Amino acid sequence: MLEEFSEVISRRHIARKYPMAKGKAEALLDFLRSFAEIIQGQPDEVQVSRDRDDDYVLACAKDNQVEFIISGDPHLLELKVFKNIPILSPREFIEQVIK
Repeated sequence: MLEEFSEVISRRHIARKYPMAKGKAEALLDFLRSFAEIIQGQPDEVQVSRDRDDDYVLACAKDNQVEFIISGDPHLLELKVFKNIPILSPREFIEQVIK
């Protein structure tokens, strides 16, 4: 997931939307490597998301009993819920959860 984050944060449309992130991508990755809790999950045999790579996110969420999945990924967001875990955009999370 860290590799995917590194690739996504370098995308042109992301850099335009978050100009500060591009120059700080490596620092963000270092921060995540230092402070994030690294968890594992094994996707089910049956593909859930239209993007099979996203099934690893879903598996990690399910296997580690998270309360929310927060993502800007359209393939995840279209699911809305996975195994009773709400899937929210960052904006939705802030509006619904952090009031």
